Amino acid sequence: MDELLGTAMSTLFDLTGKTAILTGASKGLGLAMATALAEHGAQVAISARNQGKLDVAAEKINQICNREAAIPIAANAGNRAALKHLVEQVRIRAGSIDIVIGNAGVSPFLGPTSKIPDSAYEKIMATNVQSNLWLSQLTVPDMINRGDGSVIFTASVAAFKPSEQLGTYGMSKLAL
Repeated sequence: MDELLGTAMSTLFDLTGKTAILTGASKGLGLAMATALAEHGAQVAISARNQGKLDVAAEKINQICNREAAIPIAANAGNRAALKHLVEQVRIRAGSIDIVIGNAGVSPFLGPTSKIPDSAYEKIMATNVQSNLWLSQLTVPDMINRGDGSVIFTASVAAFKPSEQLGTYGMSKLAL
């Protein structure tokens, strides 16, 4: 029965020939999603700010999949020019982008929203919310032209659970 289920899952979720791009993919949930996509056949461009961590993550994915499934490209998701460069590099190295997963998230301020500095607020909103708009603007028109594609944004339970320490982070994830 388990073998039958495994066959059904791999057939149902066959991503062979698809290219995915993920932000916030060097660890945690992003790395887990990138690994699963690669295990189902996708070419996966993983992105985060630290190239060294991305290289380690890509090596791990490639070992699990026994192929060069992961492409590590460093980019700060809160910077529009960096995201544009990321998308351009993925197109050069892997072709069209079929799947976009906006998973990057930051919270550089702990404390009540009434005391957050403008710079921390702007960083949270740019990375957690606006970066996904930018990614969509850069990739969705091609998906529409092809009549195929998927866009996923990672929110958080913090969107629905008040916090005196992470209020602005929760607000950004609710906006997303």
